[in-house]
Amino acid sequence: MHLLFLGACGLLDAPGEPRVEAHRCGAGYFPENSLSACTYALEEGFGTLEFDLVLTSDDVAVIHHDPFVNPEVCTLADGTLLGDDEADRVYMKDITAAELREQYVCGGLDVEDFPTQERVEEPIMTWAELLDLIEPHPEVYLHIDIKWEGELSRPADLHADVVMNEFWDRGLANAYYVSAEYPEVLQAVEALDSSVVTSWSWPSFPDGESTTLVAIGHELQTTFGTEELVQLANDAGVDELNIPWQVADRRRLEDAVAAGLPVQLWTINTAAGMEAFGKWPVEALITDYPAGDAP
Repeated sequence: MHLLFLGACGLLDAPGEPRVEAHRCGAGYFPENSLSACTYALEEGFGTLEFDLVLTSDDVAVIHHDPFVNPEVCTLADGTLLGDDEADRVYMKDITAAELREQYVCGGLDVEDFPTQERVEEPIMTWAELLDLIEPHPEVYLHIDIKWEGELSRPADLHADVVMNEFWDRGLANAYYVSAEYPEVLQAVEALDSSVVTSWSWPSFPDGESTTLVAIGHELQTTFGTEELVQLANDAGVDELNIPWQVADRRRLEDAVAAGLPVQLWTINTAAGMEAFGKWPVEALITDYPAGDAP
């Protein structure tokens, strides 16, 4: 995809270094959002963990990127592949946590984007299990990404309530912030505690739509002024912005920062990209290779 890279247009390097976040606990090394990935990330001392949360039918928060069991990374427990048609999908909102963990495993399939990733077949991890891992590591910064897809998911306010209260009940000392693609989720989090830092993942990528086409559409809209990102963020009542690098524009990003909206960029998986964007005025760079060994 086209990259609006303006680093050579007279803009100065930003002072300091952005925080580096382990995307899905470091999917370049172990299966995304897995027990193995998050354990490895903590053992290796990665400073910030990013991970995704969804709710099952019995309102248990589990660590998974999609509102359904993703056939690209998961199979039935006996190894049978899952159908990839929309009609074949098993949605988290329709299955209990116990059924999910008994019937499915994830991480054993080859993933084209990560040919060197170590395959480990495991049940989907619960939020409670991840919190158990995190508890001995109060120094680790947490990026809590709540996934919600409207009617495909349990209610947005329920996602916020379950995820945040389970976290707060642990009384952990870790610094954290919360992101989501839809402002409804972040507004529900702030309704629980207005001091929580919220970051809007913009643009949203609705289930079933091409992420490339969505990104290009928003890029054109912002380029020609039909969308004003700072105003959209202010209208949504969010504190920060979480933006894919493919649509990142240096000048608009600086406008957002000047307006009091820190920016995180995702997901940067090349050494050249990490070096280049590390000179931008961003708060964090999100990568599947947080050890600094991106290809």
